[in-house]
Amino acid sequence: MQVRTIILTIAAVLLTRTATPANLIIDPGFEQNSAAWNYNGEYAGRDTWDVAATGSICAYVNMWANGDSVSQTVNTIPGRRYRVDFEIASNHCCWGPSYLTVSFADTIGFTAWETNIQTPANVFSNHTFIVTATNSTSTFRFSGYMDWGTFFLDNVSVTPEAPVLSQPTRVQENQFCFLLSGVHGQTYTILVSTNLCLPRIAWNPLLTTNLSSDSVIIQDNQATDKQRFYAVRLEP
Repeated sequence: MQVRTIILTIAAVLLTRTATPANLIIDPGFEQNSAAWNYNGEYAGRDTWDVAATGSICAYVNMWANGDSVSQTVNTIPGRRYRVDFEIASNHCCWGPSYLTVSFADTIGFTAWETNIQTPANVFSNHTFIVTATNSTSTFRFSGYMDWGTFFLDNVSVTPEAPVLSQPTRVQENQFCFLLSGVHGQTYTILVSTNLCLPRIAWNPLLTTNLSSDSVIIQDNQATDKQRFYAVRLEP
C-alpha cells in the first residue's frame, strides 16, 4: 500500500513521509538469471561481458535483431498508472540505421535511434515514462534493431504511481486544506489522526473520494487540534 503522510501544527510546519513503492519486476538487474525474463529471438539475451550499469550482468539486443526483444509480464490493475524506469547504453558499433523501443502495457514510452543516444560507448543513461495499465497483466518490452552493434538494458523498475498530498493551507482556525494528486477515477480514502505513532488501522477516515480529475482540493472542517496528521490510502 502506498501512503503519503503530512503533519500540521499550529505553526503550519509541514513534513512529508513517503513509502517506497515495490518494484513489480523480478530480477531487475538480470543478476539472478530469473526465468521471469523472456529473451525473444536469436539476437536478444543476457550479457556477461561486464558492460552492466551496476553489478556484472545486463540484457541486450544486438546485430540484426529485427524485433528481437527482452520482456517480462507483471500483474497490474486496469486504470492505474505505473512508472517505468530503466537504464540503456549502446556500444556505438552500428554500420547502418539502428533503433530501439521500450514499452509497457502495449504503450511505447521510449524510442531512440542509435545516433540519438548521446552517452559514450557502453555508458548507461536513465530514462522514465508513465503508462496507464489497461489489463490485469502488462508486459515490459525492450526491443530494437542494431545493424551489427548492441543495445544494453539494466536496472528495470515498474512501480505503481503513489498518491501525493501537498500544498497545505490553513484556511481558518478550524479549517485545513491540501491537494490530493492521484489517478483520475481511482478511489482514495483520506485518514486522519492526532497521533502519528498509531498503526494506520487506528486512524480515522476523513473522507473517501473517487477522483474526478488527477488532483482535487481536500478540506478538513474539524482541524481544531494542535497537531493533526493526514494520510492517503489507495482503495481496490
